[in-house]
Amino acid sequence: MAAQSTDRNWRKPRFVLKTKGVLTRALDEDVLFQDVRNYDALIEAFLPRMLTDDQIRDAPDGIYCWILRETEGERHVYAMKVISEQEIGSLHNFLFVLTSDRSVPLTFEEKFINAAEVIAAGELRVRGEERSWNLQSGSFMEPIFGIKSLAQIKPRTYKTATQLATEMADKLKRRDALVEIVSEHLPGHFAAVDLPAKREFLQNKDVSTYVGAISHALGGEPFLHEDPIITSANNMGMLRALLSSDTPKRKEYGGARAPIPPSHRTHRARKTHLCRGKKQTRRARKR
Repeated sequence: MAAQSTDRNWRKPRFVLKTKGVLTRALDEDVLFQDVRNYDALIEAFLPRMLTDDQIRDAPDGIYCWILRETEGERHVYAMKVISEQEIGSLHNFLFVLTSDRSVPLTFEEKFINAAEVIAAGELRVRGEERSWNLQSGSFMEPIFGIKSLAQIKPRTYKTATQLATEMADKLKRRDALVEIVSEHLPGHFAAVDLPAKREFLQNKDVSTYVGAISHALGGEPFLHEDPIITSANNMGMLRALLSSDTPKRKEYGGARAPIPPSHRTHRARKTHLCRGKKQTRRARKR
């Protein structure tokens, strides 16, 4: 393998938690966790929570993120229960970290070395005796299911209908093959959804929207965020010990227990405050 930068590792917040458009919700508070205090402590806290292979068959109710990984010819599936809407500790990237050496070096393109070992990744939903799973993962499945509408950027040229149809058919075959492989390792069934129907005479941006919808639908029915994930008091205490946080003002998003909007008004309010601060500074200089 070509020389890589071995001093660049995964110790970045984006491999552990999401911060855009989501908050961690408890029964009596909403918190935005932003950074990790101690990455080694984070690993020690979540590693015992990870389920492997047959353990997943007895998993209690909830939503889980999982990866199927092949290392040295052996395949194993790993899963972690989602305990917060920020997906702290259950991101697919973090599962890759937990099943790797502590250093987990990255390339200069900020991609994991050996990421090709991940055969598939997605979400698992457990409800009583029912188990269903999908192939939704921006980290590992989007490169497989992603379809681009452009044949080339300069000059901007869109793919023909025939080219798109051929590519979609290939993606569907690859999806079906992955479903067959994953079915050997995960309990339950693949939660398929109907692919969006093609409208006639799609033009430019409409084509991009359509192929994007196709790419997403190939991964199956998404489970995360279909219902609010309320973090328990014990888990909230653990997260506060491991991560730094910011408690947003509830009035910024409309009431004590109002739904948190996708736009994440806390982030927008912070930007507004900064803009106001710049305006006040400019006014002071004029005086």
